[in-house]
Amino acid sequence: MTPTGNPPGSAYGPNYMGAAKPYTGPRTPPGPGDNYHFEIFAIDTTVPADAGADYAALTKAMDGHVLASGEVVGHGIADPNAPPPAPRPAAKL
Repeated sequence: MTPTGNPPGSAYGPNYMGAAKPYTGPRTPPGPGDNYHFEIFAIDTTVPADAGADYAALTKAMDGHVLASGEVVGHGIADPNAPPPAPRPAAKL
């Protein structure tokens, strides 16, 4: 693992925090819960860093290079007895 926690040769893709920012986990609001979708891609090339500006640019850069892909969907429900979480920084998309 690298100091950022990524395996060598891997990188974070775009997410609500901005391009190539570490994932910080779900923050399920009170209520019936939310579904969280995670897409995983195995590719046969390195995607240029500037291709991760947004999802459309990332998937275009991966076109023709995806060896396998998958999706994991989790359903989160907030604990009504948990203290409120600390505020997150504003999204930078």
